Amino acid sequence: MSLFKKATRKSAKLRLGIAAPSGAGKTYSALMLAFGMGGKVGLIDTEHGSGHLYAHLGEYDVIEIAAPYTVAKYTEAIHAFEQAGYSTIIID
Repeated sequence: MSLFKKATRKSAKLRLGIAAPSGAGKTYSALMLAFGMGGKVGLIDTEHGSGHLYAHLGEYDVIEIAAPYTVAKYTEAIHAFEQAGYSTIIID
């Protein structure tokens, strides 16, 4: 029995976390990365509309979530973007 396997390229989704202090550019950076990857970009905004502040950078759509922040609300927003064919979803 061989321990070696031939490497093969497979499709995988990127899951990336960006952590930094307030005002350090997390949303900006996430959007720039998303635009660089191509496809439709969706942003889940939990910061009272701040997701719209970067509209000048490129085209993306926003779903706003208000308190109380529940798993069900996030799941619903993610599924809505998935069903609409978005290739990148940013949770901000």
